[in-house]
Amino acid sequence: MAQLPGVSYRPSMGKEKLVEIVINQFRQKNLNNFIDEAVKDRIVRLMHRENEIEKLGLDVGKFLFERHGWKVFEPGSKLNKSLDKEIKKIKNGKGKYKKFDL
Repeated sequence: MAQLPGVSYRPSMGKEKLVEIVINQFRQKNLNNFIDEAVKDRIVRLMHRENEIEKLGLDVGKFLFERHGWKVFEPGSKLNKSLDKEIKKIKNGKGKYKKFDL
């Protein structure tokens, strides 16, 4: 099994300043535990934000479909056969197709 690379952390404010803040101001006993909790908190917030963005996108899509009267449905066998015929015509150079600009 491949070994994972070690994680090195160099605080931008300097190690001494970070230790002073964490231990004196936040009254934490262990710097590593504080960093671990901060990383977990950040990951949870980022994941929550991604879920909110995804939900917003779904809401916007739902609004657009309702506003324009668009509908999404599963194609039945009759529609599939019709589409297959049109595709064969286009491949043979006899069918017409429309180009949609998105």
